[in-house]
Order: sequence, then structure tokens, then C-alpha cells
Amino acid sequence: MERWREQYLGIEAIPETLTEAEIAFFFRLDEDSLQVVTSRRRPMTRLGLVLHIGFLRMSGRHLSALERVPSSVLAFAGDEVGVAAPQLATLRAIYRRRMTLFAHQRLAASATGISAANEAQLRMLTAYLRRQAETVLVREELVTAARRWLYDHAFLIPTDRSLEQIAARAQEYALGELKNAIEASAGSDTVAGWTVKLSAVGPNPDQALLDWLRASPKGFGARAIGDVQKRIAVLHALGAERLILPEVPIERIRQHAIRISRRKASTLPRLNEPRRTVEIGCWLRLHLLEMTDVVLMQTSRRIGQLWSDARRKVEERALEQLNQYRTGVDTIISALDDYDLSDREFRERVSKAV
Repeated sequence: MERWREQYLGIEAIPETLTEAEIAFFFRLDEDSLQVVTSRRRPMTRLGLVLHIGFLRMSGRHLSALERVPSSVLAFAGDEVGVAAPQLATLRAIYRRRMTLFAHQRLAASATGISAANEAQLRMLTAYLRRQAETVLVREELVTAARRWLYDHAFLIPTDRSLEQIAARAQEYALGELKNAIEASAGSDTVAGWTVKLSAVGPNPDQALLDWLRASPKGFGARAIGDVQKRIAVLHALGAERLILPEVPIERIRQHAIRISRRKASTLPRLNEPRRTVEIGCWLRLHLLEMTDVVLMQTSRRIGQLWSDARRKVEERALEQLNQYRTGVDTIISALDDYDLSDREFRERVSKAV
């Protein structure tokens, strides 16, 4: 499917903004569809059937008789079947009998090859979304993926509520699998103690351990480096170094971790599983990586600072020695030019100069 068509999947009404090219793409009849349409005797029912077929091609859903039809689409559909386009606000004038509406919806589905998905096919969709949920965290994006999958497999797109429920179940499944992976890496006993430990008071009496771990590092002196090293040691004690999740993209870890970075420590016990374990585990792993980067950066800057200080001291010492040398040379030259000095006085002055 072309990317530009995805915007129309699952819509419930024909957009007013369709271009002439888009109208022709969706509502022009092929030979098989034209044969189905021309088999209807009444001009208005032929017109209605064209609209149903075109809308089903465009959205993957049936067109309701209550939805408004743009005049440009009506005119094109009329030309397709040789019918003068009437001035209609909706299709209600065509479908006074609900059975006719349902019959046309069935005919449109038959003409386009689109059918309703059965239970087995919906399970296939669920399995597909479970795989997608491993990398896609936004539910609306999963719903969009579901619409695309259904359309590509020639299935009717159900209501948004139904798709959101399927997407939600896929997300819960993906969270459960990630929770299991975290427990397998860090150990169930370690994971079980995270909430209590992070909510408890940390090294600072007025600060929870989670808040202490989240505090931004300041400076790159010996004390600042020591503070970060203490945080890294606590993260190791919490099992962060054992959280090796090679199958989980770093972006997914970051998305789960960012939620913990915004939560108060007191709210952790109120989080439901598996979300709590997943968010805490991802945050611990990501924070360990970040703190490791920080301490390496601090160490690098500290080394640079020490090197700069050492260089400055060496240069200052060299300059001092140079000045002493120049002063000594000047003293010796001055003594050489002083013919009134005795040999003893000359030697004493030179001795002091050097």
C-alpha cells in the first residue's frame, strides 16, 4: 500500500478535501466492479453502489447512509454509471430501506474482495501486534498498524474501540514478556525489593533513594566524581548491571525509563504490574549507563584539569628559573664591568649570583 493512502484507513466519512486524482483512484470502477454495479436496475442504487465500493477501497470500512457525500464525489460516481448526480446531503434518500443498504454493503465487499475477519484471523492480527508492540510504544501507532494489516489482508476494519482493545492487549502482553526478561536477568528476589528500596530514605535523611539517584551530578572534582561512583555502586547493588536485554531496543528502554524519571518515589507502590517492574527495570539499566558515561566524562575532565594545572606549574617554575638565570647573568656582567672590585669581592658577587 502506498504511504499516502494510510491517512484514509478507518475513516468513517468521505473527506471534503479529496483531490480529483484521489477521487478517480478510489471511485473509478474496474470491469468486475462495473459489472456488479450495472446489474442494478435503478439508477440511484447504481450510484449508491459506486459510492460504497469506492469508500470501501479508500477506508476499509462500510459507508454509512447518514454520512455526507461531497458533490465532487457524487458527480464522479454519476459519470461512472451514466447517472446525473443528484443534490444529496447524505445517502439516506437512496437507502430508505435498511435491507437495501446492507445488501449494497455486501455487494461492495464482494466486488472489492474485502470480508470481515473471523476469530482465527483476529488472532493472527493480535500476534502481529504483539510483535509490533516490542518496538512501538504508542497505542495509536499500533492501531494504525492494525488498520494497515487488516487492509493489506483484505479484511474489513472494525471500530476504533475494537482495535484499541486489541492494541491494549498486545501492549500488556509485550509488557509481560519484558517483565519476565527483567526478572530472569536481575533475579526475582532482587526485582521484588526494588519498590521498597527506592521508596525508602537514601543517604540523605530528607530524600528518598530514588530522588538521590536521580539528582543531577555537579562539577568534576574529586568529591563530584565520588558522589557519582556512590550512585553507581547503589545501582549495582540493585542489580542494574545484570539487566542485560539484548533483544530490547534502547529506544524502548528509554521510553519506559522516562516515566520513572518523572514519578515521585511515593507513587511507585501504586503502580500496577507488569508496568512497575518494566519501568523501574528499564530506568535502572538506562540510569546505570548514563551514570557510567557521566563518571567517564568527569574523569576525563578531571584528568584534563590536573594536566592543565601541572603544565601551568611547570611553566611557572621554568619562567621563575629563567628569571633567576637572567638576574644572575646580569649580576655577573655588572661585576665584570666594575674594575674597582677586588678579586675577593668579584668572586663573592659571582657566587651569590649563581
